[in-house]
Amino acid sequence: KNKIVRRFSIILVIGIPSILYAFRYGIGTDYFRYVLAFQRLQVIGFDSRYEWGYVLINLIVGKLNGNVQVVFLLTSIIMMTFIYCAVRYYAKTLSVGIAMFSYMMMYYQMSYNAVRQSVAMAICLYSIKYIHDRKLLKFSFLVLLASGFHTTALLLFPFYFFYKILGERDKKGLR
Repeated sequence: KNKIVRRFSIILVIGIPSILYAFRYGIGTDYFRYVLAFQRLQVIGFDSRYEWGYVLINLIVGKLNGNVQVVFLLTSIIMMTFIYCAVRYYAKTLSVGIAMFSYMMMYYQMSYNAVRQSVAMAICLYSIKYIHDRKLLKFSFLVLLASGFHTTALLLFPFYFFYKILGERDKKGLR
């Protein structure tokens, strides 16, 4: 109930996993591939093998004399923030603490192996609220943002329209 306690808790929920995510070495099957990608992007400036959002973060961090750990930190902060916001949105139907604990136990470790995919999934998870709220522009923006980390996020886009068709209870034959 207290704002100070809530904000401190949010910082802990997002900050601790992000710091652990950033300051790792060799953990995750793609760790060294992401290190090489960071180094390569600093030299060539753009690589078509990676999506624009991930490339942009790498280039900005590189221009500010950061290293790959800063890229991991930023991607983790983005991922954890969107997951936390999505869980908070559904706080009336589920426990925020249990949902974050479940995420940490089931998916956090997987995100070490799939950095870009995990960020895209977190953004897509949050964007689902705009399917329910029927806000196409906000949903589209978030799906496009998620596709900046992994293009498979674009597969979520048709669900906005499927939900409208399948979600209406007065339609016959679609149950």
